[in-house]
Amino acid sequence: MHAESRHCQDSCRLDDGSGMPQRGIPSTKGVLGHFLRLPPGAPPYSEAEVRELRSHRPSDVARERAGVVEALRRMGQVVE
Repeated sequence: MHAESRHCQDSCRLDDGSGMPQRGIPSTKGVLGHFLRLPPGAPPYSEAEVRELRSHRPSDVARERAGVVEALRRMGQVVE
């Protein structure tokens, strides 16, 4: 089975945020906060929005992640 299609099936990361490169899961050490930021004044996600977003998980996690990283870089964020 392709690594991205198994996303989080067994466990995504170790307790310290380390990824599993052999399974296509990058480390989140020192970068997870980038994915939790909202623009100033943005309302938090509602319970319904979270439920809707979770119901449509990406089929290609690596491509989706690369898109998020690129968007962060365009906003001036440093993502390693």
